[in-house]
Amino acid sequence: MAVLCGALALPAVIAPMPAQAIALPRYSMQESATCTPVAILAFRGSGEANLAPGVSALDGAPTLYPRSGRVTNGWEGPTLARLVDALGGVEPDSGWPAGFSIGQVPVLGVGGTEDAGYTAVPIQARTTIFDDMIDSAAHGATYAERVMRDFAATQPAGCRTRYIAIGYSQGAMAARTLAQALPGQISAIMTFGDPYQQPAGAGNEREVSGQGIIRWWMGEQQRTATDNFYDFAGFKSALCHPRDPVCSYSWLWGLGALLTVPEPHLNYLEGLEGTIKARELADVAASLWAGDRPTGPVAPRPAPRDSTSDAAGPRPVPAPLPALNSATSGLVGQSMLFGAESGLPLGTPVHYEYDTTGNGVFDRASDSPLLEMVFQSPGEHTVTVRMSAPDLGTITLTKTVHILERGVPATASSAASDLGRGCRGDPMV
Repeated sequence: MAVLCGALALPAVIAPMPAQAIALPRYSMQESATCTPVAILAFRGSGEANLAPGVSALDGAPTLYPRSGRVTNGWEGPTLARLVDALGGVEPDSGWPAGFSIGQVPVLGVGGTEDAGYTAVPIQARTTIFDDMIDSAAHGATYAERVMRDFAATQPAGCRTRYIAIGYSQGAMAARTLAQALPGQISAIMTFGDPYQQPAGAGNEREVSGQGIIRWWMGEQQRTATDNFYDFAGFKSALCHPRDPVCSYSWLWGLGALLTVPEPHLNYLEGLEGTIKARELADVAASLWAGDRPTGPVAPRPAPRDSTSDAAGPRPVPAPLPALNSATSGLVGQSMLFGAESGLPLGTPVHYEYDTTGNGVFDRASDSPLLEMVFQSPGEHTVTVRMSAPDLGTITLTKTVHILERGVPATASSAASDLGRGCRGDPMV
């Protein structure tokens, strides 16, 4: 026990590729003459790769799901592929708005390599692994915004697509980070085996009182900051299997489970569970298509709609208010994500300038609304963004965040002392 407290060894989370997924010669985002009201962003789990073996390109490789004819880029990974495949078996519902089909909702996997994008860093026995996962989740959220902009470029001018973020394991962390940074773009979130899970958090399913392993590892102040995610106003669903040591960690039995193959963490979305969650995902997509904003923990079934306006298409999506959001408060040396929302449709050219030191000098410029920061000193830090566009003018917004100093866990001197502290050591902060 004393040896393991410094570095937990969790096997890379890799599930077999579904037989339904078949590589195609080519894949690209297709231009559309009509607005796509809803799209799904998929974040794979730790160590999971593209569905096509050996593929590392950010655009992935084409993957066909024969039941639905849906083609993805394969970056949803093998676990979420079960959910995507199950979508092909969802029968149309009489309560869905006229004109809606789940088969027309695209699934956009968030790709990544060792050098760029969402790496979904594999779990290995090293003392920095939790920091590495948090950094990887921030990188994943940042690259997801690029995927969203690329998709927006295929849509007619002025189109506002609503996004559903789905994430498995480390992908749940990335999906949550994106939802906190860009709540005006993300309308719903579904996670599976979330390492950040808050006991009894809104949207928790099955192991509702489970605590995620990374939340367990955090100090109290950082936990509070991470739990700000639960203020997210959209639909939230967080499925945690009983005795899954990633989303329901316990020092009494969790370390042993992590050193073996944690089956409850590897079998998400198999069989009937995949069918049920696919139906839930389809119903959420239908509500968003109709212009509603569903809230958790159970997706409301849209009421039947008979109006002629529904036949013509979904209701317009309201514009988000200009805002500067921060994904979480953070620790010294740890990646932190800021999201600037202009209120304009995603893909509209906006120039962003950032003052990252609080001295009145705009020291960074970008065409992306997301800013990754690593603060090297504790205390209050102020970040300012200046957004400029012809249809916007110039808007300046400021956000102050609290960066926490890292604590040093007590040295483990014996197995008995580890058991007395719950094998956690002193709080991180």
